[in-house]
Amino acid sequence: MKDDRINQFIDELNQTIAPNYQITKEIFNREYGYPELDPLRDEICKCLICGLYQACLLYTSDAADDMQ
Repeated sequence: MKDDRINQFIDELNQTIAPNYQITKEIFNREYGYPELDPLRDEICKCLICGLYQACLLYTSDAADDMQ
């Protein structure tokens, strides 16, 4: 019973990953060639693939702030 939340989360991930990967795979698999940006791009893509859209927005906002 105490593992219900994690099991639900895993089920949601299993339903989300494949379709979201299809949307982001070109960006996910292509490095920018900027060592300081590639890890951030990778994290943003992983958030999108897993359906963690609010986290993705936070990463994107932080990246934009860092570029200013």
